[in-house]
Amino acid sequence: MAKHIKVIIVCGVVSLFFLPVVMPFAGMGTFSLVLTALGAILLSHLMGFLISSGFKSLTAFSTTIISFVCFLPLFFLFGLSIKEKIYLNYYAPTDRFQELLMNPVPKSANQIHFPSKKEEYRGLVLTFNIAPFDFDKIVVKHSFALKGHQDLLKGKDLFYNPKYFDLGLGYELYQAIDIFHNVMTIKANKKHTKVVFRYESVNEYGYQEYMQLPEEIRKETPFWNWVYIRNGRNY
Repeated sequence: MAKHIKVIIVCGVVSLFFLPVVMPFAGMGTFSLVLTALGAILLSHLMGFLISSGFKSLTAFSTTIISFVCFLPLFFLFGLSIKEKIYLNYYAPTDRFQELLMNPVPKSANQIHFPSKKEEYRGLVLTFNIAPFDFDKIVVKHSFALKGHQDLLKGKDLFYNPKYFDLGLGYELYQAIDIFHNVMTIKANKKHTKVVFRYESVNEYGYQEYMQLPEEIRKETPFWNWVYIRNGRNY
């Protein structure tokens, strides 16, 4: 019995060590999820303890059974994490494309991905390849306007940098505002076959700061005009 308890203790230490790996501590509701996971681990180890009482001696079979029961929550969380990674890598980018750009996804659109973590960015960013005629459909649908290299709403936009999401020789910038006043920005190569799409909340552009201005100023200066003025440019 005492030897089985040692197995259970080792299983507990391993479970706590790998818990942050299979369930990263980030996002909304994390605290309650962690408590639930810890409760499940505690319950599985209690079950392992009860099962161990049925074994008279420590054998490879008893160790395997007890370890399996103790690790059940870890196996379950590991399966969920794999499922989530598959969704984020293969399904979520396509879902966001459909939601924000075009539904159904054009047949020419492929290699739709979230960017790697090595790139610095804010908001939601998608990278994809597409045929020029389908690119034109997206531009028309959302009323994207071709922008010069000093005309984006942000005065110091990372999209100005040719090496930021490098698309090769030459690129074009487009920008539009959706019905929710969120900002959509496109960086495309000259052939319109490689695209970086960014979707940002209006709050990234100082909307909360604008709403704190006196009402008289807000009546005289619409929000997007104020953004240009704040960035030291005429609108």
